[in-house]
Amino acid sequence: MHYQYPKEVCATGIIDPGFNDILLMEERAEKYGIFPFEGGQLDQPAVLMEAFDIIRSATVQFERDRMAEVEEEMERKSNG
Repeated sequence: MHYQYPKEVCATGIIDPGFNDILLMEERAEKYGIFPFEGGQLDQPAVLMEAFDIIRSATVQFERDRMAEVEEEMERKSNG
């Protein structure tokens, strides 16, 4: 099988290592309700919560786009 270019590339190899920490913090907050600083959501730094919002928004958009691709592929296969 020959690939001309990757459809999806993992960005962890090209981003700042500190950003990976923010991604992990967001994932833990989303999955487990664990925040990096003591207290609840309102006790977290505003800039961190904004970063979490951006990450969540980008993740949701990626999932929507990916689902649309899968649905289009299924439609093509069923019609053709």
